[in-house]
Amino acid sequence: MVNSKVGVAVSGLSTDGTRLVKFLREESSRAEFVYDLIASPSKLASRIAKSLQVSNIVR
Repeated sequence: MVNSKVGVAVSGLSTDGTRLVKFLREESSRAEFVYDLIASPSKLASRIAKSLQVSNIVR
């Protein structure tokens, strides 16, 4: 579980799933700390998509 609104199910390599969940939890915590709001699923999905796209372009 990432926050009270978002849960995650991952198939494939568990280390990849662990890394994604850790990133989402950090983003969720950041939103709660900075904005005092629970991060929405769409906002978290957008952040993880941007993160993965940037990492693929840099390689």
